[in-house]
Amino acid sequence: MENRETLPSPEKEKLTTLMSLDGHIFPVEEAVIVELRAIRRLLPAAGDATIPISQVTGQILAKIIDYCRKHNDHKLNRLRDEEISAWDRHFVDVDEEILFDLLVASHFLEVKDLFYLTVTTVTDMMKTKSPAQVGNMDQLRNLFISNFRLD
Repeated sequence: MENRETLPSPEKEKLTTLMSLDGHIFPVEEAVIVELRAIRRLLPAAGDATIPISQVTGQILAKIIDYCRKHNDHKLNRLRDEEISAWDRHFVDVDEEILFDLLVASHFLEVKDLFYLTVTTVTDMMKTKSPAQVGNMDQLRNLFISNFRLD
């Protein structure tokens, strides 16, 4: 009988479970939770419980988690600056409804870089609109002025 040394199994990365407004479950790595500042503050009280994200649908939460994972890869030098810039441009190349949902959700979850990316994209989008089309976006602008502030 051969004597084999048993190697300790590598410790698995701690996961936090998030549940979207529509009941989708997302196991999320600690490195991603760091980017979700609003969720990070809940962790000590939440323990191992599932954290409900009652303001964000599964479709949008999945996109935000994907954004955070990709930007974590960039921070770990797995992606070059030009790769992440191209990825970001593609990421926000979505219809207006999804873009606005990403904007509001990134503010709610306090994903600062994504919030600024979506604000910049909306601003650029407004430059291509007619005055009548921009007028329809006044409600959004007023919402920004009165409610949105990330420190």
